[in-house]
Parts: sequence; C-alpha cells; structure tokens
Amino acid sequence: MLTIKANLKVKLFYEDWRGSKRTGVAASAIRYYEEQGLLEPSTRDTNGYRHYGEAAVARLILVRDAQRLGFSLDTIRGLFLEDGSCSKSLTIEQIDIRMDEIRQIEANLALQREGLLRLRQVLEESLRSGAPVVCASVHRAESYRPEQNMITRNALNGR
Repeated sequence: MLTIKANLKVKLFYEDWRGSKRTGVAASAIRYYEEQGLLEPSTRDTNGYRHYGEAAVARLILVRDAQRLGFSLDTIRGLFLEDGSCSKSLTIEQIDIRMDEIRQIEANLALQREGLLRLRQVLEESLRSGAPVVCASVHRAESYRPEQNMITRNALNGR
C-alpha cells in the first residue's frame, strides 16, 4: 500500500518510500497524477494521507511506463475506461500513432545526420585545401534536402 501526505511538504514514511521505490515514481508525481485524474487513492485518512491499493499501484506503473514510451498524460488518460480498466483497442490505436510519430522523428534525424556529415565533409575539404569556408559551403552542405531543393527549383522556374 502506498501512502502520501496531502500537504505540500511530503514526508514519506517507510510504507510511502517502499511504494515510491517499488514504482519508481516520485511522491510529487503521484500527487500530480491524482490532480490530473489519472489516479485515485483507495482511502484518505483524516490527517491527509492517501492510501493506494494494488490496483492503483498497477495503474500508476502503467501511467509511468506509458509516459516513458512518449505518450502524453492526455493520451494516457484517454486509454482508461469508466470502470478504470485500460482499453486494449484504444491502446493499440495509440501505439500505432506513436510508432508513426517515431518513424517521422527517425526520418528527420536521418536527414539531419546526412546534412551534418555533408557539412563536415565540406569543412574537412576546406581545411585540406586551405580554401576559406563561406556561407556557400553551408548552403552546399544543406543541398542534401531533396524536398527543399525541389521547392527552390520550382520557385526559380516560376511554379
């Protein structure tokens, strides 16, 4: 069972520490998840401590893991059904969306890597030859971006 004090100064007792340690989630994050409607305490004492049962701890671990995979809290919130269970079909749908986002990020990173390698090559050639590097060299290094070249060519050709 996880216990968290409601006031701003969190004093973790042994059970709190053990629960926080078990889930790898800071007490402040647990309170934030509760504020965001992602987690509800099983019980709350008169002294302001919240107690979380095993189901809440499992949900907390799910929220933590989903966030580590790049899902926003809004997306994570949308995965839960009214009964508190997680929708498998919605989760699969969100996984596919996230995979598409990752593919786009990877494609953009590949373009950046290619541009950096080309710029490095231009600069190394300049060092070897002793020629001064000017902005045109940077432009030459950026010419790897086919979509940009097409836009530039179309603009020059009046399209």
